[in-house]
Amino acid sequence: MSRIHSLFPHTKISGYAVPIRWFCTSILLVFSPGLFAASFTQARPITTFSVAQLFSQGDYGLDVETKMSATVFKIAHRSRIWGASVSVPYLSITGPATAIYEDIDTGELFLVDIDDEQRSGIGDTVFSLDRVVWKNRRTGQKLSLGAAIKLPTGDKDQRLSSGKADGSFFAKGRIRKHRNILSGQLGYQVMGDTEFTDYNNRFFFTASLFHFVNRRWGVGGSLRFKQASLDDRQDQRSASVFMTRKFRKIWSLALRFNRGLTDAVADSSAALVLSYQKR
Repeated sequence: MSRIHSLFPHTKISGYAVPIRWFCTSILLVFSPGLFAASFTQARPITTFSVAQLFSQGDYGLDVETKMSATVFKIAHRSRIWGASVSVPYLSITGPATAIYEDIDTGELFLVDIDDEQRSGIGDTVFSLDRVVWKNRRTGQKLSLGAAIKLPTGDKDQRLSSGKADGSFFAKGRIRKHRNILSGQLGYQVMGDTEFTDYNNRFFFTASLFHFVNRRWGVGGSLRFKQASLDDRQDQRSASVFMTRKFRKIWSLALRFNRGLTDAVADSSAALVLSYQKR
């Protein structure tokens, strides 16, 4: 079996096809809880350094569970108008599956059945850029447009990269009412095809609600949908809850739990995110 078959989701292995999986619904949703508070109090440019530790498990329709972990390093800079970020994951997988990391101003880890049992290494690097096109400071409303690109910097021999670049375009919006923030993202992903498979370009959507309990604590939840990359695969749907804690205005800690709602998503996953903000 050619090794290229394992590089992208939905590739047929040993006579059958394994559905696409999520290790994490969205790195945006993983990193963003700790940044919600800064989004509406920002008076000058902010640079945020974050490290996230993620875990997931599930059998993905197979008889054997796959356990995965990733340490994701991210640097994000935001002014009143522009925002940019770069993120790099270190992946570790145990079980009959591998991962391909990508970022959609966000990120996720896809799984596909292969023969290897254990592997680890650096994944693909992701760059993102967005611009605020409309903002109302009085009502806390904001609309941004942006794009992201995934560069194939991961190890193909370890099956941690597709070897192809993918791009995404998205619109993000937020509305604040008292202590509540409602946010959403609608995007379109242009997928890189392999030698064996032509993938569908696809839409994705995320909706989140965040509540400030007080100046230090916050809680929230989110729903995510993404079209399948092939016609005979299930769409990806998942739900998550999260909580955040701020320390001394510059440090924050976020904890997130995710539950898959279809066979295309990991059964469960969790993430712990530590962030430092520099103004």
